[in-house]
Amino acid sequence: MSVKIHPIALLFLAQFLVVQVAEAGLIRNSGRGSPSSQVETHYYFVKNQDLVQFSDSSFGISVEAYAANSILGFEFTNTIGGGGRGISAVPTSGPTASNCNGAYNQDQVNTIQDDIDYWASSSDANAPAELANAQNALDFLINGSPCVWEFEQGEELLAFGAFSMFFDTALIEHQVLWEITGNGLNETLAGSINEGGDIMTPDGIISTGQVMLNTTAPANLLVGDYEITAVANLTSSAGQFFFERTNTGSGSSAEVVTLGFYEEYNPAWDVWRIAYEEWQNNVLYPWQDDPNRTGSEPVFTVPEPAQTISGYRSVNDQDEVRTAETYFRSEPEMLRIVAANNTSNPTSVNAPFSALLLLFGLVGVWLRKRQYS
Repeated sequence: MSVKIHPIALLFLAQFLVVQVAEAGLIRNSGRGSPSSQVETHYYFVKNQDLVQFSDSSFGISVEAYAANSILGFEFTNTIGGGGRGISAVPTSGPTASNCNGAYNQDQVNTIQDDIDYWASSSDANAPAELANAQNALDFLINGSPCVWEFEQGEELLAFGAFSMFFDTALIEHQVLWEITGNGLNETLAGSINEGGDIMTPDGIISTGQVMLNTTAPANLLVGDYEITAVANLTSSAGQFFFERTNTGSGSSAEVVTLGFYEEYNPAWDVWRIAYEEWQNNVLYPWQDDPNRTGSEPVFTVPEPAQTISGYRSVNDQDEVRTAETYFRSEPEMLRIVAANNTSNPTSVNAPFSALLLLFGLVGVWLRKRQYS
């Protein structure tokens, strides 16, 4: 009886010889907590007709435009919250986000550690709870696992990530690049921004304004682990960028930047005044002194500029001018290339053959045992 059970048992056990097949896409791990930060950066794009230029070549928002925008709101504006970078190589929010939120950087660690140090020495009644929250945030940040983009060798690369700085206007150009480094490779690939509606993918929804990579894999992208980074740059000849940064955190050291009023003497007024005085001496006064003058009094047609230039520009608390960042770079994420099923890689392609050898070996052992029993 026992001999007849052996073949059935072998067939049953053989069902568990499963070979792992590579599947392209985003591997979402157990996740990393997102530390809460109270630093926010607000970006404004202001068109040329609403700008003034100062003697140090810096630009400001005209008083009239600033007053109008303060009431109605700026026409083109974006915000980066939480002290983040504004761009990610994986989806970090919205319907595309799952249980992972990408890599973290040392600045985020330092910010939370500052909060821990503050609340640990605070006598505030809420200090114990705030301290526990900060410690948990640091634990989640450090011990969580980042997302991994995984593709088979030679497979088309399709990746996407969040981007807070998409301005939906033809006045601003967005250049997107994706960098892949590791294993001696340093590759830069052209990316894009989804400027249309939502795009459905097996890894989630690519929402409007997100950065994308959709391209053929480089021929030298071999099996292994790499770093993948999303980069975006904003340019415009139609206006200038300004920003404000608030920082109400207890321990963060981010620089506070505001739109501060600035006024200076306008050298163009001196140029106008000299030209006007020359016109008076050469045209107006001779005409007035001429007893035989005819016609109406001459008019100086060059308009008088303002004696001062005034406007609002991005400054810190020492009134130092700060230029808005237009280059955004994500933290690197992991790109994993695995052997394709149709290659001769011994790890993947030979695995089914190895499983058959194992099965045949077990059957041979059973037949040999049966022969001597």
